[in-house]
Amino acid sequence: MLECASAEEASATWQAGRARVQATEDELRALARAQTNENRLDRARRLQRLVAALTMTMDTETSVAATADAGSLRASRARVAQARTELRVALDADGRPDRQ
Repeated sequence: MLECASAEEASATWQAGRARVQATEDELRALARAQTNENRLDRARRLQRLVAALTMTMDTETSVAATADAGSLRASRARVAQARTELRVALDADGRPDRQ
């Protein structure tokens, strides 16, 4: 999204992929409910919260009016980048064998 040339392109791209992200969040929520292992439960909940935060941030980013000033756009894009980074860091940490 951050590389899209226009707000319209970013919105269309997000709307095309949003259902997959929502499905991932739903799966993580279900996984958290099914877990009995405390570590796995915590990881599933943490990842679900991060995916939800990214979804909310992307929804906000793609609804920013085309007339928004440059400062608002930069702030919105910074929030998207931060949410994306937080999710990537969590996923990278979760993939390490010593974290299992």
